[in-house]
Amino acid sequence: MLNAYFGIALYPDHAGDAAGLYENASSALVTAESSEWPIQFYRDASKYGDTSGFTMIQALRRAIDHDELKLVFQPVVDMQSYDTIYLEALLRWKDPGKHDISIDQTIRLAEQNQLIKPLTNWIIESACQFVSQSDLGEIAVGINLSMIDLHDRRLPERIETYFKQYRVKPAQIVIEITEGQIMQEPDEVIEVLSHLGVMGLSLSIDDFGTGQASLTYLKELPVEKLKIDQSFVRDIASNSDDQLIVKATIELAHTLDMKVVAEGVETLAVFDLLAEMNCDHVQGYYISRPLEVDQVADWFEVSVRPDLVRKGR
Repeated sequence: MLNAYFGIALYPDHAGDAAGLYENASSALVTAESSEWPIQFYRDASKYGDTSGFTMIQALRRAIDHDELKLVFQPVVDMQSYDTIYLEALLRWKDPGKHDISIDQTIRLAEQNQLIKPLTNWIIESACQFVSQSDLGEIAVGINLSMIDLHDRRLPERIETYFKQYRVKPAQIVIEITEGQIMQEPDEVIEVLSHLGVMGLSLSIDDFGTGQASLTYLKELPVEKLKIDQSFVRDIASNSDDQLIVKATIELAHTLDMKVVAEGVETLAVFDLLAEMNCDHVQGYYISRPLEVDQVADWFEVSVRPDLVRKGR
């Protein structure tokens, strides 16, 4: 039986010349040979440091296996009914003080070191478990997928397994992807997302406006929502260019028969402008900060009535 191992060093991130790349790739190869994962990228220990006696990869594996991660939930609210449409699940460390890297860095690390699949599985299962244990009716939860997940043709099968295990309906999970992910081998991504759409999951394009997604691809995808990136939303009360971008995006989405979510809503002025633009849903600190699991029930007990929204919460 033959085993193949790969050590990878990238120019210019890991070295500036051939000799340096060879040396660092060789170092990564040694790590691969002693690891359970056969492909390893070079990691500069002086750059990343040590995490409680483990390498960062080992720390992440340990976090997945030993329940050191958690999900928090930020409400996405309808601007007409003030009902909560769904809760976006956000990954967090349970004890961030014990970790030197942010969650965003952790996800990038997982993508580079063959750990995104177990991390995604953990997120999907945790979201399904939350939905299953909730006493709030058919609550829906949004989860973010990695670009690597979208090239995995077995992703729909993995998701369906958790649906059956926790008796979750497909409509209770919203899949959020960034538009930049669509443009990387779009035919494969469209195939996977189309399968998820046929299964009954709701699909949303996250951070819209920051990538280069073709309208042709948007028309081909079973997408129900566009989420406008907060970088365009946050300052629309004072930035006329951002106002035009947001207004045009809302009109485009409605033309394509999609709902619009504006994220990064932090003030009453922004909320009111979005209402004038006929935005469908909003998300941000003005509505609610991310909620811990034990805070979600209280959120639904006090409805987001117009007077509460206008006073801020």
